[in-house]
Amino acid sequence: MITWLKKRRRERARLRKIEQGYRRTDAEVIDASRAAKIRPFSILIGPTNSAGQATLWASALSKRGYLAQSLRISNDPNAEWFSADVEIPRLEWTALEGRLALAKKIASQYDSVLIESMRPLFSLHSKRDYAAMRTFDDMKLLKKAGVKSAIVFHGSDIRDTVAHARRETFSPYRHSSPELEQLQIRAAEFRAAGRRVFWRRIPVFVTTPDLLLDMPRARWLPITIDVEKFANAGQMRPCWSTPGRPKVLFQPSKGWLKSADLVSPILDRLSHEGIIELLENEAVKHEQMATKIAEADIVIDRFDGIAGVASIEALAANRIVIANLAQWAYKKAECVPPLVHATPDTLESVLREVSAKREGFENDFEAGLAYARKWHDGGESAVRIVKALKLRKIS
Repeated sequence: MITWLKKRRRERARLRKIEQGYRRTDAEVIDASRAAKIRPFSILIGPTNSAGQATLWASALSKRGYLAQSLRISNDPNAEWFSADVEIPRLEWTALEGRLALAKKIASQYDSVLIESMRPLFSLHSKRDYAAMRTFDDMKLLKKAGVKSAIVFHGSDIRDTVAHARRETFSPYRHSSPELEQLQIRAAEFRAAGRRVFWRRIPVFVTTPDLLLDMPRARWLPITIDVEKFANAGQMRPCWSTPGRPKVLFQPSKGWLKSADLVSPILDRLSHEGIIELLENEAVKHEQMATKIAEADIVIDRFDGIAGVASIEALAANRIVIANLAQWAYKKAECVPPLVHATPDTLESVLREVSAKREGFENDFEAGLAYARKWHDGGESAVRIVKALKLRKIS
């Protein structure tokens, strides 16, 4: 009995010590917030900078008077394909001192944060637990420091792959694999955390319209691209400007996600028949993608039912874009991109038609660029972020 009581007292003492530590670090963050008379930035977006979206959204907001920065916590900042305004090596961030420094920086310099994929920004109440639920600790502390929060999900971080496989005939999630199993586990965790966010009346965004089915109370935040960069690249080499076979680009970042096993044999067959010229799909850095897309007349994107970043970039470059736009995926969408619809079953016939009647698709060019400018140049996304978080302009 005495031994049990001693153990209980020791455990209580240990927990009190931990709680005291939490209170000290929380107090430092709140003190940093109070010491800042005026925060120099409207918002920080991070910490993943997925597909460079945080940087592009931050740039769009800054151009409109809402000074913003992007954040990337990276295993190796020098190896990243997309740059961020604030880059922190993960080893530096993992140490409590690094996370505390970031928390104090956010509390004293930013009015709001847009947190990507429910990834913790600093997780001060944990040594090594960086699960999605830890983000609630971050948001709670930031609220005490007077910093507003919102969440954005990008796609595979919350996509219900089981439901997707049920809805979409050509879903890449119909074939089990260890990678898919890990993806399902992680997405289920993030969806559960995302639903709890709604209870706290915190704005939640998703970047593709199909995710509105998995997160019905979320708001659409359009992905952003550098529209003028791709438009200028397209003007340097207009579509159909080279005689002969149409040049086709299919460059999946993850082959299994873009149905490469179904699409590549079709493209190879048409190339061998002399119907198309299939361009090399070697990996290039994103800064070179505008030039890469401009080399093509036709860009083949994904077949999982939605238009990806590559589709929008190719539309801005005045290219013919072929992808699978599933009706179920755009059920709650505000708009539908002007792509040429095809599935792996119809891709060959569609390519043959486009190759034979190329002039008949020229009217699609203006529609594609107009669509990209209206929805994906950052302006619409900036408006939605400003409205959700009631950002203030900083001159």
